[in-house]
Amino acid sequence: MYQLSHLVKQKKLDLPLIESIVKTLYYGTGLSATVLDRHHNKLIGQGPSSNVDELFEDIFDTFDPFIKDICNNHGNGIFTYDSSYELSYLTAVIADQSNYYGALLLGPFLTKEADEHLINEVMHDKRFSMSKRDHLKTMYNDVPVLNTSRTYYVQQLLVSTITNPSLTELYPHSQIDNLSGDFVDTYVQEIELEKK
Repeated sequence: MYQLSHLVKQKKLDLPLIESIVKTLYYGTGLSATVLDRHHNKLIGQGPSSNVDELFEDIFDTFDPFIKDICNNHGNGIFTYDSSYELSYLTAVIADQSNYYGALLLGPFLTKEADEHLINEVMHDKRFSMSKRDHLKTMYNDVPVLNTSRTYYVQQLLVSTITNPSLTELYPHSQIDNLSGDFVDTYVQEIELEKK
């Protein structure tokens, strides 16, 4: 993701472009899309599930160590963040060798149907009162379930969208320069690792 982080540094990645990418991904995948800044504050959210962190504030409690591990051991790519609620997010990290700028998240989604057992486990692990049960059920009912194949192809779409060298033609109001082949190769390699 070096090229994108370079564009952030050079102030060539503007908000209208980011909003257009987020809307494209949301409408193209049906998954909510969220952009976080380097402090994990939400900059943009698109879709009905982009606000689950407002209902359950600890969904991103382990996000900081997750990002640190990626930046220290992997660098750029698409990774899956799994919350303690069994909710998953496809996460595109925007970083270079020395800085983390933020992340683009697609999700949340489930990898299996949320049954009573899962709800009971979360209720127990989180020490929720029974009053939270209906909120939890509603959240799980509103979140899509993705199998492994669909997750893989959504990752491919995410890579294709954010590494497209013709972004200025797709989104003419933006000021983004062409993306390099290294950027695309990095993402393709990370997707292959994620698939295995």
